[in-house]
Amino acid sequence: MKKIEQAFLLLIFIAGFLPAFSAIDKMTFQWLYLSIVLVVYFLYKIFYKPRNNVFPFVFNYSILSFLVLLFLSILSISNALNLSESLIELSRLLLLFSILLVFVSISFNLNINSNFILKFFSFLLLLECLYFFGNLYYFFSQHGIVDFKGLSSNVNIQSFSILLKFPLLIYAFRQKYFPILLYYLTSILSIIILLLISSRAALFGLFFILIFYVFSSKKRILYRFLNTLSLVLISFITSIFFILPNVSSTLKLSSLSLINSSTLDRLSYYREAFSTMLNYPLFGIGIGNWKIFGIGTHQNSITSYTTPYHVHNDFLQFGAELGILGFCSFFIFLFSPLIYMYRLRFNNEFKFLLPSFLLVFFVYFLDSSLNFPISRPLIQIQFLFILASIFYFYHKDLKSFIFNKSYLFLFPVILVLISISSFKVYDSYVKQDSLLNDFNKQKFVTSLDYIESIDDDYPNITATALPIKAIKANYYTNDSVVSRLLDLSIKDNPYIKYPQALKSIRFKDQGLLDSSLYFARDAFNAIPNNELHAIAYLSILTTLKDTIAMDSVLNITKSLNSSNIWSAYLSDLLLIDISFSEDKLSVFNQAIDLFPGDSRFEFYKKNFVMGDLLINETGKVYLQATSEFEQKKFLKSAQTYLAGSKLDPTDPSFLENAAHSYYLLKDKAKALKLFDSVINHYPNTTGKAHYLKGLMLVETYGEIQEPCRLFNIALKRGNTDAQKAIELFCN
Repeated sequence: MKKIEQAFLLLIFIAGFLPAFSAIDKMTFQWLYLSIVLVVYFLYKIFYKPRNNVFPFVFNYSILSFLVLLFLSILSISNALNLSESLIELSRLLLLFSILLVFVSISFNLNINSNFILKFFSFLLLLECLYFFGNLYYFFSQHGIVDFKGLSSNVNIQSFSILLKFPLLIYAFRQKYFPILLYYLTSILSIIILLLISSRAALFGLFFILIFYVFSSKKRILYRFLNTLSLVLISFITSIFFILPNVSSTLKLSSLSLINSSTLDRLSYYREAFSTMLNYPLFGIGIGNWKIFGIGTHQNSITSYTTPYHVHNDFLQFGAELGILGFCSFFIFLFSPLIYMYRLRFNNEFKFLLPSFLLVFFVYFLDSSLNFPISRPLIQIQFLFILASIFYFYHKDLKSFIFNKSYLFLFPVILVLISISSFKVYDSYVKQDSLLNDFNKQKFVTSLDYIESIDDDYPNITATALPIKAIKANYYTNDSVVSRLLDLSIKDNPYIKYPQALKSIRFKDQGLLDSSLYFARDAFNAIPNNELHAIAYLSILTTLKDTIAMDSVLNITKSLNSSNIWSAYLSDLLLIDISFSEDKLSVFNQAIDLFPGDSRFEFYKKNFVMGDLLINETGKVYLQATSEFEQKKFLKSAQTYLAGSKLDPTDPSFLENAAHSYYLLKDKAKALKLFDSVINHYPNTTGKAHYLKGLMLVETYGEIQEPCRLFNIALKRGNTDAQKAIELFCN
């Protein structure tokens, strides 16, 4: 039976080593995997018959506080803006509680001791270090990518995962549980990883651990000091002079300032979370809802749609989401084991673990105060096993605490529901890859069948807190469908304002200017440092010829140095046909100075100064090039179109027609270059470039898949010739 318990222990710890399996966040698969493993474990406990197959259970203040945390999480749902996010987070908390109970059971069934614990974590650390360097070598040698994330999806998670086990390695060596050569190898590799990642908090934690180790006993201080110093020096020299030069990476160690923008951002998050906890003291804003609510509290510091997904302090995040009692419950859950360890200080078995466990708690408290380990399976698995070990030693005589098997049936039922929840999140995160790629490129080309297969109710927001329904709205043309999706998406996340920006654009196209102005102003005022919000607002202001408000938008967003906002502002001024003035001319000159390589701004200035003369000149060039094209003088026509493009770089038709001319000349290299330039830099074309490039690819290479994709985009943009091509080549 012990072998089965050991197997389940390994199965749980394997979760941290699992890849993403196509999900945009590997943690989603890890949650799913853990829920399935736990279902199997409980079924094994229920149906495996030997009498010694028991499920021990402990009850203490730490367990009680976690139960209170779960109860408060359920109550907090009544305040939640987004129900599905609350249920997802609640399911993960239930899963963590189940993992803790399973670890307690495994600890008792294995009769763990200090030798087992210290050895287990030391070998686990060695394996993680080897994985890190294997992963680093593979990605750099095969793809030229310097990847310091190792097991995790984030360098901070990786650094604290290493740091969490490092004290256990030291004391495994000190108690002679771990071979000396493996100790030196693992220590050096661990310190190198922490130096490469250069997390300020992790390096501080490493310094504290090493100082604690050196001065933890009056005996042999000099030996421990020299031993530690040699490890650090070897690691530092190896990092600086061998690893970093070979991977051609920026020398991260030179940028370790104590205060930077990240630090200031976190201080802002802490203030807002603490204020939220005071404003919602009873049940908070709802478990899992900070990722939504936090957008509203940091609207002026958000750029694009990069949102404060976490408070970067688990204590304050629980306080904000669950209220003051939630903050206290989480604190008691973590603080109570320290009391148990103090009471165990004279225990013959545990006293060898006490120094390393105290350091583990220091690392976890540091991580919880600066990051969000509660959301990271890699960190939680390790820390919960440490907790279970403490509970085991503190409650070793458990004859009256054996769980009745009839009560165990409740756990598989709950865990199956958690597995279903985890699968739905994982499935969504796999499919969100296409959705977010289209969104980032602003080219919504994924097939509608695939888009419709994405569940937009559970979860209903993406990994970046954008409402899934709002992004899906870009794929539909039916007005009622689009309207319904945008209205529902505002309920899913009322603070992100992406749906409001889309509604403004739609209402403007429909001529409903008051509604367009309302939603554009709402989106811009909520998150002004966002290109889409600023450009949508400028667009409706242009229609209303409100130049005062337009100037205000530019002044508010100047710090972004966005060429797109400047381009929208200046082109909109030209649409209004404002009269010439030196003040406005200086604005055009300022744009040219800010973006010297962007030919659009030279054109805007010419248009502002010359007015109708430039329009007439470009018109003449276009007519001349078209005449040459009709006379089959394709080379001359292409050259004339290119000259016209220099006069008006904002009009893609010059490049499009020049490419068409080269295509007819059989100069496919130049044609392809120009087609790609139109496709990649002009989002609102007629689809002609897509159609002609597709034809050229069919004729030149005989391939079908990419041309058919291009034909479908061209058809979607109104190019009727593409329909014939689809019927001919794609059916």
